Amino acid sequence: MREMPPVDRLVITLPPPVTDGGYGVLLRNLAAVMSVAPERAVFVSSTRVFEGWGPGRIVTEDTEPYPLSDRARMLLDGEDRARELFDAITLRPAGIYGPGRGRLIAAVRNGRAVDRLRLTNRIHEVDLVRTIEKLLLSADPPSLLHAVDGHCVRQGDVVDHIAARLGVGSPPGTHSDAASGRHLDGTKLKRFLGSLDYPTYSSGYDAVLQPGAR
Repeated sequence: MREMPPVDRLVITLPPPVTDGGYGVLLRNLAAVMSVAPERAVFVSSTRVFEGWGPGRIVTEDTEPYPLSDRARMLLDGEDRARELFDAITLRPAGIYGPGRGRLIAAVRNGRAVDRLRLTNRIHEVDLVRTIEKLLLSADPPSLLHAVDGHCVRQGDVVDHIAARLGVGSPPGTHSDAASGRHLDGTKLKRFLGSLDYPTYSSGYDAVLQPGAR
């Protein structure tokens, strides 16, 4: 196994592995090829680790994770392994959107039904990159941070806005009568990062959908 050249900053963005051993094997292998431990490491996880909490709960960094799926449990395990091996900061982004991430835009354009009552939280990729950079360089970063703009809304509001910008009809709902999702608080991110470039879904999608945007 070849050693990696020394690095002083490390960002781990590995998706949940499908192989046996999960993150434990991958991160131990990564640690084994590093000639020296990095001065700072950030493990990019996901707010999916809170999937068990319903819409009545406002989730902050102090909220206990509530994973239900295997993927969420693996993410939580990855956080633990990254802390043990690299003393890594845990960063949990909400729904990442921006140029090249057009799943919801495509759904609106094609008139696909969406869960309009679902509470959604997001972070524009520009603000996510800014967050990672500051976590790597800050003299006193938090050990855990949620990358979320704090502007929690129903998914119906988001698709209505996108539809208006595209000049098409808003997609129908999935006929679900029950609200779902959860409200993620973004106070700690704003305190750490300062102002966001895209503090709301409307400002972010307006930038994505403007003429000439990729």
